[in-house]
Amino acid sequence: MGDDWSHNGAFRQLSLVYWYDQEATRQNKEKWWSDHFDDYESWLAAGPAGEMAHQRGLDQVGFYQKFLAHLAYDAFWQEQALDKLLAKEPLSVPVMLVHSLWDQEDIYGALHVFRAIKPKDTDNSKVFLVMGPWFHHQQLLQGNAIGDIRFSEDTAAYFRHTLVRQFFDHFLKDAAPRADLAPVTAFETGTNRWQRLSAWPPRSEDGHIDMVRLYFQPAGKLGFSAPGPAEPDFEQYMSDPAKPVRSCGDQSISRAIRGSMIGKLGWSATSARPPVGPTYSPSPPKS
Repeated sequence: MGDDWSHNGAFRQLSLVYWYDQEATRQNKEKWWSDHFDDYESWLAAGPAGEMAHQRGLDQVGFYQKFLAHLAYDAFWQEQALDKLLAKEPLSVPVMLVHSLWDQEDIYGALHVFRAIKPKDTDNSKVFLVMGPWFHHQQLLQGNAIGDIRFSEDTAAYFRHTLVRQFFDHFLKDAAPRADLAPVTAFETGTNRWQRLSAWPPRSEDGHIDMVRLYFQPAGKLGFSAPGPAEPDFEQYMSDPAKPVRSCGDQSISRAIRGSMIGKLGWSATSARPPVGPTYSPSPPKS
């Protein structure tokens, strides 16, 4: 429901490309093709996602047929939910869950699996969570920046050399020193540093979770105070597929999403360019 092809219930049309490449043949020999430089033009010409799937022959692919038969989050999907399955099992092996804060594919799984199995880890010796400032799988690449946002270090290298190395050495090597890992290690982008935390979400000294609410305000503003009751409680706009809200700047969709894989970050960087839907921004800080 929350990862890959259905992002909190919203179908991600580019999943058709992935299914085609992964499922069309056993050897993954068949590759998706495009008849336009910008993939969006291909999708616009095809119309509905089902028509695009039909044109590419996905009607013959078994997983696509399963998806059509279970468009909602029904029992078919619920019975395969890893967090629910693991919650029913005893904790028998060490686990390090890795969550990328800007993961455009899998923003759901690691956090919910952690929530499901961490209560079983009563002495904080088996279940660890790492949250890094990365896009999908960036912890395997270079991690000193994401888009135009730069960090003080290569966060991906730190993860590999310091965090996951300790984890594997401790549990797989007989003579390795004990790992110095916090239950949760999270990179705080605002302060540009790693935080060692005892739980997620973080709790205050009295055990409470201090939630900070961010509210939409009139005139496209954001704020920490709830708007007054007299203010309109909604904003509307026309979503026209022929005039899309581009999330990738001047790049083609195929290059931006399949290449850099930071489409979500690109949205925030280019959302002020017309044509757009509603955008919201905080007030400038007071000097």
